Amino acid sequence: MKKILFILFTFLMAGSIYSQGNNLQFNQVINQDFTTLGNGQNWYNAGTISVGTNKILKITSFMGYRGNDSFDYFKAKIGNMLVYLGTSVEIFKADTPIWLSSGNHIVYLRGYSSSSQDLKFSISGVEFNLVQ
Repeated sequence: MKKILFILFTFLMAGSIYSQGNNLQFNQVINQDFTTLGNGQNWYNAGTISVGTNKILKITSFMGYRGNDSFDYFKAKIGNMLVYLGTSVEIFKADTPIWLSSGNHIVYLRGYSSSSQDLKFSISGVEFNLVQ
Protein backbone atom coordinates (compact mmCIF):
# COMPACT_ATOMS: atom_id res chain seq x y z
CA MET A 1 0.00 0.00 0.00
CA LYS A 2 2.83 2.38 0.85
CA LYS A 3 4.41 1.66 -2.51
CA ILE A 4 1.21 2.55 -4.39
CA LEU A 5 0.77 5.78 -2.40
CA PHE A 6 4.41 6.72 -3.06
CA ILE A 7 4.02 6.16 -6.83
CA LEU A 8 0.75 8.11 -6.90
CA PHE A 9 2.31 10.98 -4.92
CA THR A 10 5.31 11.03 -7.26
CA PHE A 11 3.12 11.33 -10.37
CA LEU A 12 1.00 14.07 -8.81
CA MET A 13 4.10 16.09 -7.83
CA ALA A 14 5.66 15.67 -11.28
CA GLY A 15 2.48 16.96 -12.90
CA SER A 16 2.31 20.03 -10.67
CA ILE A 17 5.97 20.90 -11.28
CA TYR A 18 5.47 21.06 -15.05
CA SER A 19 2.21 22.99 -14.81
CA GLN A 20 3.87 26.06 -13.24
CA GLY A 21 5.21 27.43 -16.56
CA ASN A 22 1.90 28.26 -18.27
CA ASN A 23 1.79 31.98 -17.49
CA LEU A 24 2.81 33.27 -20.96
CA GLN A 25 0.31 33.52 -23.81
CA PHE A 26 1.36 34.46 -27.37
CA ASN A 27 0.19 37.95 -28.35
CA GLN A 28 1.99 39.08 -31.52
CA VAL A 29 5.20 39.09 -33.55
CA ILE A 30 7.21 42.32 -33.35
CA ASN A 31 9.46 43.59 -36.16
CA GLN A 32 10.74 47.09 -35.53
CA ASP A 33 13.31 49.24 -37.33
CA PHE A 34 15.21 52.20 -35.89
CA THR A 35 17.13 54.82 -37.87
CA THR A 36 18.93 57.98 -36.82
CA LEU A 37 21.70 60.22 -38.10
CA GLY A 38 24.74 60.21 -35.83
CA ASN A 39 28.48 59.93 -35.40
CA GLY A 40 30.90 58.30 -32.99
CA GLN A 41 30.95 61.13 -30.49
CA ASN A 42 27.59 60.50 -28.73
CA TRP A 43 24.79 58.03 -28.21
CA TYR A 44 21.71 58.96 -30.26
CA ASN A 45 18.12 58.16 -29.30
CA ALA A 46 16.76 56.19 -32.28
CA GLY A 47 13.34 55.39 -30.83
CA THR A 48 11.51 53.41 -28.21
CA ILE A 49 10.47 49.81 -27.81
CA SER A 50 7.13 49.92 -26.00
CA VAL A 51 5.96 46.84 -24.13
CA GLY A 52 2.39 47.10 -22.83
CA THR A 53 1.15 46.52 -19.31
CA ASN A 54 0.97 42.83 -18.39
CA LYS A 55 3.09 41.95 -21.42
CA ILE A 56 6.68 40.85 -21.94
CA LEU A 57 8.82 40.96 -25.10
CA LYS A 58 11.24 38.24 -26.11
CA ILE A 59 13.71 39.67 -28.66
CA THR A 60 14.90 36.73 -30.73
CA SER A 61 17.16 38.50 -33.21
CA PHE A 62 18.57 41.91 -34.04
CA MET A 63 21.05 43.53 -36.39
CA GLY A 64 22.62 46.94 -36.69
CA TYR A 65 24.73 48.73 -39.23
CA ARG A 66 25.92 52.15 -40.30
CA GLY A 67 26.31 53.92 -43.62
CA ASN A 68 26.30 51.57 -46.57
CA ASP A 69 25.55 48.27 -44.80
CA SER A 70 28.75 48.25 -42.72
CA PHE A 71 28.43 46.09 -39.61
CA ASP A 72 31.71 47.28 -38.12
CA TYR A 73 32.25 50.51 -36.20
CA PHE A 74 28.74 50.49 -34.83
CA LYS A 75 27.23 50.29 -31.33
CA ALA A 76 23.66 49.71 -30.12
CA LYS A 77 22.12 49.50 -26.71
CA ILE A 78 18.62 49.02 -25.35
CA GLY A 79 18.29 51.07 -22.19
CA ASN A 80 21.66 50.62 -20.47
CA MET A 81 22.30 47.15 -21.94
CA LEU A 82 24.91 47.03 -24.71
CA VAL A 83 23.55 44.57 -27.28
CA TYR A 84 25.80 45.18 -30.30
CA LEU A 85 29.40 46.35 -30.73
CA GLY A 86 31.11 46.04 -34.08
CA THR A 87 34.78 46.86 -34.53
CA SER A 88 37.21 46.25 -37.37
CA VAL A 89 38.44 43.11 -35.60
CA GLU A 90 35.38 41.52 -34.01
CA ILE A 91 31.65 41.79 -33.50
CA PHE A 92 29.99 41.40 -30.10
CA LYS A 93 26.28 40.56 -30.04
CA ALA A 94 24.44 40.02 -26.79
CA ASP A 95 23.07 36.52 -26.32
CA THR A 96 19.51 36.09 -27.46
CA PRO A 97 16.81 35.91 -26.40
CA ILE A 98 16.68 39.26 -24.64
CA TRP A 99 13.63 39.66 -22.41
CA LEU A 100 12.10 43.11 -21.90
CA SER A 101 9.53 43.79 -19.21
CA SER A 102 6.55 46.10 -19.64
CA GLY A 103 7.40 49.77 -20.11
CA ASN A 104 9.34 51.91 -22.56
CA HIS A 105 12.88 50.94 -23.52
CA ILE A 106 14.94 53.53 -25.42
CA VAL A 107 17.17 52.31 -28.26
CA TYR A 108 20.47 54.19 -28.52
CA LEU A 109 22.78 53.99 -31.54
CA ARG A 110 26.34 55.21 -32.03
CA GLY A 111 28.77 55.11 -34.93
CA TYR A 112 32.53 55.48 -34.68
CA SER A 113 33.30 58.11 -37.30
CA SER A 114 33.49 61.84 -36.56
CA SER A 115 31.23 62.49 -39.56
CA SER A 116 27.49 61.83 -39.40
CA GLN A 117 26.12 58.67 -40.99
CA ASP A 118 22.84 56.78 -41.12
CA LEU A 119 22.70 54.40 -38.18
CA LYS A 120 20.18 51.57 -38.47
CA PHE A 121 19.03 48.87 -36.07
CA SER A 122 16.30 46.22 -36.43
CA ILE A 123 14.75 43.84 -33.92
CA SER A 124 12.48 40.83 -34.24
CA GLY A 125 10.68 39.24 -31.36
CA VAL A 126 7.56 37.78 -29.84
CA GLU A 127 5.30 39.60 -27.41
CA PHE A 128 3.51 37.57 -24.75
CA ASN A 129 0.61 38.36 -22.42
CA LEU A 130 1.31 37.58 -18.75
CA VAL A 131 -1.54 35.35 -17.61
CA GLN A 132 -2.26 34.65 -13.94
